[in-house]
Amino acid sequence: STHFLPHLVGLGKTMEFMLTARFVEAQEALDAGLVNYVYRPEDLLDRAVGLAGQIAENPDWQLRKIKRLVHENYLERDVSIVVRHERETFREAQGTEAHREALVAFRERRKPNFHPGRSAP
Repeated sequence: STHFLPHLVGLGKTMEFMLTARFVEAQEALDAGLVNYVYRPEDLLDRAVGLAGQIAENPDWQLRKIKRLVHENYLERDVSIVVRHERETFREAQGTEAHREALVAFRERRKPNFHPGRSAP
């Protein structure tokens, strides 16, 4: 997209990619920030499942809120609006079971044990 690509890789790389219409190799895509990881084909499924598992360890409510905040704030130019969105979400999160569990786990120096579906305010 002519809108999102410059935000990802900068104007110069966007122009280069679009004006040359050349194939971008995996390492170049990684270096440019188009992808987060590059794996060998035989490692891809295990790595993807591992990443999905890491994400799934977090409370559903938290994941939804993070996705919403990132999408809302990504193109917002007014930092005070971004801060307000974050402050409202953090305040809401402080009342959750997941927040309490995270604090206890931190004090006990252990990994939190979140319960899916029970973390919403």
